[in-house]
Amino acid sequence: MTDAKKTAISICINSRFTYNCWVNNHRPVGGAERDLTNVMRYLNEDGRFKFTLISETCGDKLSDDSIIDGVLIRNAGMPNFERVKILRPLAYLVYALRLLCANMTVHTDIFFAEGCSVAMIMMWLAAKIRRKPCVFRYASISELDKEILNSTKNTHGKIATKLFDFAIRTMTQSIAQTTDQANLFEEKFGHQIPIIYNILNIEPLSEKELASSLAQRDNILWLGRCHSVKRPELFLKLAKALPQYRFVMVAPEAAGEEKFKTEIEQQAREIDNLTFIGGVEPDKVAQYYRSARVFIMTSVYEGFSNTMTEAFSQGTPVVAYSFAITGWLEPLNKNANMADLDVAGTIILTTPGYCCQANDETFIEMTKRLMNNDDAWLQSANLALQHAHKMKPHTITDQYKSIFEKLA
Repeated sequence: MTDAKKTAISICINSRFTYNCWVNNHRPVGGAERDLTNVMRYLNEDGRFKFTLISETCGDKLSDDSIIDGVLIRNAGMPNFERVKILRPLAYLVYALRLLCANMTVHTDIFFAEGCSVAMIMMWLAAKIRRKPCVFRYASISELDKEILNSTKNTHGKIATKLFDFAIRTMTQSIAQTTDQANLFEEKFGHQIPIIYNILNIEPLSEKELASSLAQRDNILWLGRCHSVKRPELFLKLAKALPQYRFVMVAPEAAGEEKFKTEIEQQAREIDNLTFIGGVEPDKVAQYYRSARVFIMTSVYEGFSNTMTEAFSQGTPVVAYSFAITGWLEPLNKNANMADLDVAGTIILTTPGYCCQANDETFIEMTKRLMNNDDAWLQSANLALQHAHKMKPHTITDQYKSIFEKLA
């Protein structure tokens, strides 16, 4: 046995759907699952870290503690009677007990979970009982924003939110994805936490490739899970408002949102200047960003959006309807006059992405500006490439290594 294996740090990841990403079985997954998969793959190659993934195998028949691509998989999925409404509370109780049992019996030095969930609470409880360090990473600004937490957008409810806060307050280490999350955490809990971006798994364009690609960019792109929180209907509305441009929508199915996707697809296919695509292979994603002049984001909220960073890697500026990320998606003045912005473009061209603060007119005009003004587009596109380099795999994994080595 090598020294690396003797001293390998064991990390137990709790994530309900990351198994789908790990085995690439084409079932619905989100950005958090994709990023956790990238973290495990890169650190697994290092040799100083080994992982157990507690996840739902979604019907795949695995033997106990199966090892797939070097990661030990433990199935702790939701019972299949979850969708029977009257039995749902019982399903969640069984699910919680499965998770607790899996965490109590796994060999690990460190526990890890992302996002406020039943899995996070069971991970935290097992870590406290076993006196092991536990790490929590925020998945979305919605887990910290007071306005969202106090509104109907908070799907967890007030009691669950208080339980999450108590667990997070006593975590060994918490991690933010953005400056905004870190600032809200400090305001709420009174101390600072590190910021770790998502891993960029697409090779960024060179400046030369970017300049030569402009002539081939002929559409406005929306790409993401077809989930109600992503508000794809706003993209359809934008396409109707700008019939002079070509729109492309790549919208794979989201878990539990099958009916919603069917409705969006039906509406999309009635719009003449919009092409609807149900989903693409991961290795084909880059070509969609590379052919787009503008990438549109319509989510109510995000964590650190994978689609945003993928767009940046291909030099594609981003226009967001209402979601802002400090330093990445800067808010535009609601009363912004686009003619004035063209004269004094340097005032707003400080980031590769723009938040229109839920103003329909600004949303339309900013999209038109990037479609029509080559100078404005090139300035934003070059900024996009600069931001993409902040998310290269070795930059991100070095931050995780530092945290895990300190806690082990």
